[in-house]
Amino acid sequence: MMHGPENILHIRCGKRTDAPALRALSLAVAGSTHNQKDQEVSQDLTKKEIQHWRRLASDPALDFYVAEQAGSLQGMILVCYLRSLHTPGWRASLDITILASAAEEIGQALLDFAKARARKRGCQVIDLQACNAPALGGEALLKRNGFSSAGTLLSCPLC
Repeated sequence: MMHGPENILHIRCGKRTDAPALRALSLAVAGSTHNQKDQEVSQDLTKKEIQHWRRLASDPALDFYVAEQAGSLQGMILVCYLRSLHTPGWRASLDITILASAAEEIGQALLDFAKARARKRGCQVIDLQACNAPALGGEALLKRNGFSSAGTLLSCPLC
């Protein structure tokens, strides 16, 4: 449980200056060990990586937010807004990364935040790829939040 003002979860827009912390969060979630070499790598971002975070933070078709607690990033969420040829209105698609130590608590906060943002943009549906379910602590949290399986996603690499 969170105690004291320093432990309050704060959700804010991601900034390009967050790039080293965002990369470190991605490495931590991917299972990298936190040794000195990883910390050095996460501080030494390539120009391409900096450009990637800058584009996420500045694209008006996206909502890119981070969850911060006690001065440390605990998660990040990207909400993409899409139109369809066959369905009127907007559809939101989520991409989410959360540290496993507080996945359910932070996941719930980020889901609530993303759903509110999508409603403000007029979305009728919000999607999340099934591969992101473990990042939120599993399917139970998603089911409690109204998500249900909607078939299989097919993917084709373009490079």
